[in-house]
Amino acid sequence: MVDDWDIINNWMNTYGDQISRTITGMTGDSDAAQDIAQETFIRAYNSMDNFNHNSSPYTYLYRIAYNLVVDYKRTQKRRKI
Repeated sequence: MVDDWDIINNWMNTYGDQISRTITGMTGDSDAAQDIAQETFIRAYNSMDNFNHNSSPYTYLYRIAYNLVVDYKRTQKRRKI
């Protein structure tokens, strides 16, 4: 039987570069994008029960990444004030 880690590992191999590029485009910071991409897969692993198998894994990962980018930008904005 395939466990959650095997699924996430497969997703990292399949979607990792695409997620990282997408996050880099959103943040403009490749270092932050790598951190956010890592956190995206950690959160995906921790919330596999929430994954709706009717949608694409990329859609699920993108949504997690998007929310993390919003949090990142909010934090960056507060630091500038």
